[in-house]
Amino acid sequence: MKRTFLFLCLMVLLVGKATFGAVTPISNQPDSVYLFSYSTEKSAGHSGLYFAWSADQKNWTSIGPEMRFLFSDYGRWGVEKRMITPFLFQSSNGMWHCVWSLNEHTGTFAHAESKDLIYWYPQTYPVVMTGNNCLRPEVSFKNKQYQISWISNKSGREKAFYVTTTDFKNYTSATEMPLNNRLNSRKEVNISGTKETGAIHKVAWELVENLLNKQKLNVYRDQLGSENAKTDSVRFASLKSVDATITIDNSKSKKISDLLIGVFFEDINYAADGGLYAELLQNRDFEFALSDKEGKDKNWNSTKAWHLIGDGATFTIDSVSPIHPNNSHFAVLKIEKAGAGLVNEGWDGIAVKAGDKYNFSVFARNPDMKSKKLHIRLTGKNGEIYGQTIVQTKASGWNKLEAVLTATISVSDAHLEIIPQTSGTIDLDMISLFPQKTFKNHKNGLRADLAQTIADIHPRFIRFPGGCVAHGDGLGNIYRWKNTVGPLESRKPQKNLWGYHQSAGLGYYEYFQFCDDIGAEPLPVIAAGVPCQNSATGGAGQQGGIPMCDMDNYVQDVLDLIEWANGDVKTKWGKLRAEAGHPKPFNLKYVGIGNEDLINDIFEERFTMIYKAVKEKHPEITVIGTVGPSFEGTDYVEGWKIATKLQVPMVDEHYYQSPGWFINNQDYYDKYDRSKSKVYLGEYASWGSTIYNALAEALYLTSLERNGDVVSMTSYAPLLAKEGHTQWNPDLIYFNNSEVEPTVNYSVQQLYGQNSGDTYLASDVKLSDKNESIGKRVAVSVVRDSKSNDLIVKLVNMLPVAVKANVILNEVDEIRSTATRTVLTGLPADKNARPVTDQISVSGEFPYSMPAYSFTVIRINHEKRPAEPKSDLLKKQNVYFQTEAKKIYLPVKRGANLSRFNPEFKAAEGVSISPSGVQNFAKGPVNYTFKSGEGKEIYQVTASEDHNPVLEGFYADPEILYSEKTGKYYLYPTSDGFNNWSGNYFKVFSSDNLVDWKDEGIIIDLKKDVSWANRNAWAPCIVEKKINGEYKYFYYFTAAQKIGVAVADNPTGPFVDSGKALIDFKPKGITGGQEIDPDVFTNPKTGKSYLYWGNGYMAAAELNDDMISINLKTMKLMNVDDTFREGSYVIYRNGTYYFMWSEDDTRSPNYKVRYATSDSPLGKLTIPEKNVVITQNPDQEIYATGHNSVLQIPGKDEWYLVYHRFTRPKGIKMGSPAGFNREVCIDKMEFNADGSIKQVIPTLKGIEPLSNSK
Repeated sequence: MKRTFLFLCLMVLLVGKATFGAVTPISNQPDSVYLFSYSTEKSAGHSGLYFAWSADQKNWTSIGPEMRFLFSDYGRWGVEKRMITPFLFQSSNGMWHCVWSLNEHTGTFAHAESKDLIYWYPQTYPVVMTGNNCLRPEVSFKNKQYQISWISNKSGREKAFYVTTTDFKNYTSATEMPLNNRLNSRKEVNISGTKETGAIHKVAWELVENLLNKQKLNVYRDQLGSENAKTDSVRFASLKSVDATITIDNSKSKKISDLLIGVFFEDINYAADGGLYAELLQNRDFEFALSDKEGKDKNWNSTKAWHLIGDGATFTIDSVSPIHPNNSHFAVLKIEKAGAGLVNEGWDGIAVKAGDKYNFSVFARNPDMKSKKLHIRLTGKNGEIYGQTIVQTKASGWNKLEAVLTATISVSDAHLEIIPQTSGTIDLDMISLFPQKTFKNHKNGLRADLAQTIADIHPRFIRFPGGCVAHGDGLGNIYRWKNTVGPLESRKPQKNLWGYHQSAGLGYYEYFQFCDDIGAEPLPVIAAGVPCQNSATGGAGQQGGIPMCDMDNYVQDVLDLIEWANGDVKTKWGKLRAEAGHPKPFNLKYVGIGNEDLINDIFEERFTMIYKAVKEKHPEITVIGTVGPSFEGTDYVEGWKIATKLQVPMVDEHYYQSPGWFINNQDYYDKYDRSKSKVYLGEYASWGSTIYNALAEALYLTSLERNGDVVSMTSYAPLLAKEGHTQWNPDLIYFNNSEVEPTVNYSVQQLYGQNSGDTYLASDVKLSDKNESIGKRVAVSVVRDSKSNDLIVKLVNMLPVAVKANVILNEVDEIRSTATRTVLTGLPADKNARPVTDQISVSGEFPYSMPAYSFTVIRINHEKRPAEPKSDLLKKQNVYFQTEAKKIYLPVKRGANLSRFNPEFKAAEGVSISPSGVQNFAKGPVNYTFKSGEGKEIYQVTASEDHNPVLEGFYADPEILYSEKTGKYYLYPTSDGFNNWSGNYFKVFSSDNLVDWKDEGIIIDLKKDVSWANRNAWAPCIVEKKINGEYKYFYYFTAAQKIGVAVADNPTGPFVDSGKALIDFKPKGITGGQEIDPDVFTNPKTGKSYLYWGNGYMAAAELNDDMISINLKTMKLMNVDDTFREGSYVIYRNGTYYFMWSEDDTRSPNYKVRYATSDSPLGKLTIPEKNVVITQNPDQEIYATGHNSVLQIPGKDEWYLVYHRFTRPKGIKMGSPAGFNREVCIDKMEFNADGSIKQVIPTLKGIEPLSNSK
């Protein structure tokens, strides 16, 4: 797996010594030096493994300062993760081994090994002592085995012990040894004035140099990662404005995942109980326990959130004969005097809304066998009553009682009171208060506003229940899905790893139901047979994997989950799902196995067992593996190795980083191997909830869309956080009892989720400022949604100035002229900005100014057609749908019988069409009715025999020839339809009548036939000459902005290039323009031929008799005016020479032809006041009529103008790309009596067929 790390390493080498500090010249480098390995005591061992080096063992230089090369991954963050007295040892095979103490009480040491002291293989924590500790471990090698010795002092005095091993996996039992038999080889050295203790090794200088380079690389990466809004304000202080050209190329697209944006729900920050789960009472089941908080909160017990009111009452907890063994505790309320009762405070109070109804329920039992009335009421802190009801208990046994309360006022801090109306004893459990208005009105459902806020992201999947919650704090805390389904009283609550309690009220059924409700794929995550690597229980973290003897049962639990989700109602687990209220299968497709696990042998053995079982039993399920908690490091590398070995279809990556990291790692997935596992970026976020953070995430998401062929899923984390109860910041959505407060980061996720696509379109961004830091802060992503066919353009600007962009949509057609624009913008520190939506005008090319610090989504709607005509008699390129005007124009090919014509409409899905079959279009338009579930639309459909364009497909710059040899007409165009005029071949077409044209094939392929150029085949011209009784054809063409000539014996070739450019220089006095667009004119009065060419100027010269060279002495610049652009063309009529040219840019709708006259081929030009030959015809939506040639019918004063236009109808909406999507047309050209040219009106009809003139 290629990674950013490799790229940066290469950059270290390429950028050089000046960037990262001086490196000793090779000639002065020592062969060997001394390396000192140690950890400092000042951080209680949390700092990790450090290195220093010395040439003489006297003067030591730290590699850092305080750069850690190995970090202890043992135990929980905070009190653990310690590396105490590390000892480094190199074996005879060159492998480095490091052992260290973990703490002062555990009978365990840690081991890791490395080939280069930079990349370390997985750590192991062998338990070698019970009831004692392992201090100051050392390693030695003798008798073909390693000996690890250590000191233990729990007995009150120091003793030495050792074990041996050959592989650091299997160890002998601990044996006591004399203290003086220990190596005691640690040394004390002085580093920067501080005495440190560690091991010294003599090593090759190259090893130390690699460590130094690694440290410098880390410094460089830290510099990139530290880029933020404050440093940007300095970096871009002088930046005034930035211009951009954004070219979107519809022809370069690829399929990407349609699951890219999802959500990850974990019960952290009180996200479930007291949050998304709509239960309003806290500790409803009296199962809170001191162990939930590891005894740190003495009030956290079965009575948490409950208290008595009134006098003469007691409240105790009992566990004899509970409702269910999984809920073993219940309340015993003993009332001596009516009026006393039990109160629940809710979750920071109980929020109710006036007029809303709330379902109350309780399991009650009367030990005294006396039925009782219970007064249930919602109250305020001063005794106000906000709603009340009465329930009647039964005399004996556990019974569920239910009632409805209606709130009379809206408050956020109510309490619930249960007041027995008579004295006596009553047992109570599973006391619940639920709003009837849950999400989708489900019983035991979700808080409606929170669930809707999540649904509004439009997530394509939901990952649950964790995260760390999934694999738990130790083996006993692993989340077991079976404990969370079935009746609430049978579900098994447990400690939440994040330091509180989880009731399991929000269980697997509710998770799946929520996915079903919002159309998201369920993605349950199952522990990989190991607990969280940061566990506080189990002694050695993942050392306590589920015993292999129990793994078969655990694997079966995973298989049972799939049956529960997808199985038929007749199966054991499918039946349980149906009984819960969902007989239809949930259609589970994905299962995650593991989460941020320590990737070692213990993990691999168990993961492999689970993976293979699921793959064998359910090959339709996509298993998602795990590669640790970071984008690099041991777990990442080893996780990918396992995934590659097992061919796991997808892996789950996690990383939480600074905005600077996201800005500078947009190429992270560009280098991923597409043949390996797909990626689910399951957890990521930048460190903060400001506009700057949100835009960094939006920026990075453009790269994830670009890499949507390898990144299949993403989800921000964490999702929810209750105010006052957060264990982790930042979070996507904050809330309290009555309000939901989405962050600006949420807005980014929502904009991506609501504007996702399944096809990615390539885009190119060219900025006026080439500064790399500027380029990294402007990003574009363009996708198409196949369901709506909408084009979605996402633009991110993290600069403090606006970016003035020109957006070009290449080969994007059938779009509406207005688009929906949504903009999120604000100052970098803004936390309260919200997106604003409006409408803007768009076309094939349109300007857009990206505000400073902004994220813009432009959703361009596709013109939705009710049907597509499929008849082969149609010129399909020119079919015109006017959806707003409800008109369809069908140009048909010559010979179609309009009185019996069938367009062969193919209806869109769900659309019916009438009439059907052949219709009589000869009489005029025919009305068609298109019916769908949305109603009906009536379109007026016109069919017409149009002869323009004369060629099928995209062609431009047409040259026309009548051949005396064959008696046929020939067209020699530029092959068009290529971005930026990048075609590299020429074709020829023949006709007997100027209407019906035959493709004669390619006559010149620059890459095969021309040695001096291989690109930009443009604007040819041809001349027929009879030389020594034989016809010759001289074909002049543009290639790579030079002009060449090829010769043939026939109009269709084969043509042979002359072997060199004819024109590859600028005329004297010309500094701009291009050497393109040749035209050859043979003077009928003298027989001499002349070459005309140029863009930005018109040059002319007489051709020599060989027709492949020019007479330089005759070369001159013609006196054209400022309207001249290109496309010279010369004709002769009645003693006058007419010089034509094109004005404006071929990409402009206003591209047109003008002319001047002269009395000789090289004479002074006279430019008439009215000299337009042809220009646009907006009434017929014909635009950009230019770059012409002219045909005179032999022996007649009959003339035809051959020209190109924008493709019709879509060209005018394409912007600049219309300039390389052009069509060839022919219309008649006439002259006035004074010899001036009548302006030609471009038509759709074109001309009628001519009879062959030979």
